[in-house]
Amino acid sequence: MDELSPDQPGIKRMEATYVRELKLTQAPRAAAVVAPVTAGGVNPVKHKARKPRAAEVAASKASAPDESASAPQLAEAASTPASAAQDVAQAASTPTPAASAPAAFASASQAKPATPVFVWPKATKVNFSLEGYYRGPIYGQASVEWIRQDKRYQVHVDASLGPSFAPLGSWRLTSEGEIRPDGLYPQRYEHVNRLLISTSAPRMVQLLDDEVVMEKGKRVPRAKGVQDPASQLIQLAYRFILNPDLLTTGKTIEIPLVNLKLAEMLAYDVVGEEILNTPIGQIPTIHIKPRRPESADAGSLPADIWVAPGLQYLPVRILVRLDEKTFMDMKLKSAPQMAADDAPKKAPATTSP
Repeated sequence: MDELSPDQPGIKRMEATYVRELKLTQAPRAAAVVAPVTAGGVNPVKHKARKPRAAEVAASKASAPDESASAPQLAEAASTPASAAQDVAQAASTPTPAASAPAAFASASQAKPATPVFVWPKATKVNFSLEGYYRGPIYGQASVEWIRQDKRYQVHVDASLGPSFAPLGSWRLTSEGEIRPDGLYPQRYEHVNRLLISTSAPRMVQLLDDEVVMEKGKRVPRAKGVQDPASQLIQLAYRFILNPDLLTTGKTIEIPLVNLKLAEMLAYDVVGEEILNTPIGQIPTIHIKPRRPESADAGSLPADIWVAPGLQYLPVRILVRLDEKTFMDMKLKSAPQMAADDAPKKAPATTSP
């Protein structure tokens, strides 16, 4: 990617039309990684089934009445992610949550129900209600939006304060780049603040092939797998789809992150499973909490995140806490929206001879 000139405009936003809701279903899985077969025809890797998590069982039950709803499609099946090799290697030797659900224990003589298989959606939007405290109570709305055009993507995190018909101020984080076999490859990150009477110029980070150019020209080497504050929300979901065992309580998930002023290795601790009461019902989630380094800059917006395996590991609650008194809590407002051409498809059911 070539470096941008200082006078180039900000990121032009991709648009999408949303026509249906994403329904709670079993957790999606990545394309299966097949272990090699020995000369004698015996697979050398044997798997021991693990007990399904409570969240997985709940999601399975919740999705039972609507088997056709919003099952993701298969994509990137022929490629194994390079920078996520460790995740995939673990996934190859560990059953996914969907495989651990009650359907996995069906008799071999019965047809096995299809498991949702992941594909990068065309467009998905999660809407949140927002409340918090900054020199007094604050209220508003927010959203996390994913849009794809072929192998290009954008992730938008929007938040506005005040009523929707007369917002007092807003901010937007935008990530733009490519979709590669190991996930998102950000190339530009933009931060825009809007006030009632003025709008700031876009503040930009350029992620080149070998280095990252921050807002004021500071340059650092580009870390492998680096993300920005917006793209990390979707990249984390993709990693969880590749390897759900990353979300085992007590584990730590690391992700290299760059923002306007700082590059750092951000660590999330897996707190555990939680059932959240939302406007669309009870949703099984897994809570991950950032382990914020003392050197971290507020621009990274370290946030507690509750991801929902039954909603493609999308965030359904995001809690940003800058200090003991200043925080912003984004909670799911309605069912996630999806674009028209993300029609639900299933892998075909299989039967034994």
